[in-house]
Amino acid sequence: MKTCLLLCCALTFLSTGVFAQQKNRVKVKAGEGATTSADMYRYPAFQQGRVFFKNGNTGSSRMNFSLLAGEMHFINPRQDTLALTGLEHVNYIAIAADTFYYDALNEEFLEQVASYDHAQLMVSKKYKYSSTLKSAAYGQYSSTQSSSSLNNIQADGRTVNLSHDQYALYIKSVKYFMKANGGDLVPVTKGNFLKVFSNHKNSVQDFIKSNKTDFSKEADIRALLKFSSTL
Repeated sequence: MKTCLLLCCALTFLSTGVFAQQKNRVKVKAGEGATTSADMYRYPAFQQGRVFFKNGNTGSSRMNFSLLAGEMHFINPRQDTLALTGLEHVNYIAIAADTFYYDALNEEFLEQVASYDHAQLMVSKKYKYSSTLKSAAYGQYSSTQSSSSLNNIQADGRTVNLSHDQYALYIKSVKYFMKANGGDLVPVTKGNFLKVFSNHKNSVQDFIKSNKTDFSKEADIRALLKFSSTL
C-alpha cells in the first residue's frame, strides 16, 4: 500500500506524443544508456500514461517503455527520468491508446495488441545484447573484446563494458503470447493454439492449413486468434 501511494504521488499529468517505428537493431556507444536515444523506446517521445494499481488507485505522467532496459520509464515533477517500481502492485498501464501488463513470471512487460471475445494477444518487444563492436577502417565496425573498459551499459539484464571507441549491438526480439478462455498466458505456437482450443482442434487446424498461418507474423496470428475465439 505504501509503495502504491508513493508511486501515485510521483506520477503527474503531462503531455502526449506520437508512435515510433523501432529499428531491428541499435548500436549503443560508450557514454550512452537506456534513456539517451528515441530508437531505444516504444515511442519517439514520452506519452501521456496512466498506471492502474490493484488497490484501485491511479497515477499519471509522461511515460515510455524502454525496449533496451525492459523498464517502464516515467518523468517525475522534477523532470527526472525514472523506472517504475513496485510492479507487483500494478494492474496495468495505459499509454496513449495502448495497454501494458507486467508478466511477473517472466519479469517482463507485455503490450496488448489485440482483444477478442475471451481471448487476448500480447507481445514482448525488447532489444537483446548481441555483440561488442569496435571502430574499424572506413567507418565499419568489427567484433572485439575490450581490454581497457572505460564505460558500461546496463540493459537487457546485463552489464556491458565498453571502451571509448566501442559500441554494443542490440538486436530486437519479438515474442507473442496469448490468453484465452480464462486460462494462463502462453507463448503463441501452433501446438499451444491446438491445446488452448482443443475442443475445436480440427477447425483450428483447417484454418491454419488453408490460410498458411505464419506464426512469426502478427497479422496471421491476429486472424487465427480472432477466428478461434469465435468457436
